[in-house]
Amino acid sequence: MFGAADIARQDGAGLALTYRLNTCALLLIFTADAHNTMRLAEAHPTARRSGLPAPTLDQCAAEAEARRA
Repeated sequence: MFGAADIARQDGAGLALTYRLNTCALLLIFTADAHNTMRLAEAHPTARRSGLPAPTLDQCAAEAEARRA
């Protein structure tokens, strides 16, 4: 997806991955489905600097993809 996460946390049947990027942080939350396959349940982009508006999910995902390349 976006390469290795900066923070990864497994909790029960769930997994949270956080990517710290230049202008945003992207939190991806996965939960296991009925076949125990991890599926993206939530995505939360936030600004890295206080006082700045949160970027859109598309903006943050594009930055994460560019970091991977």
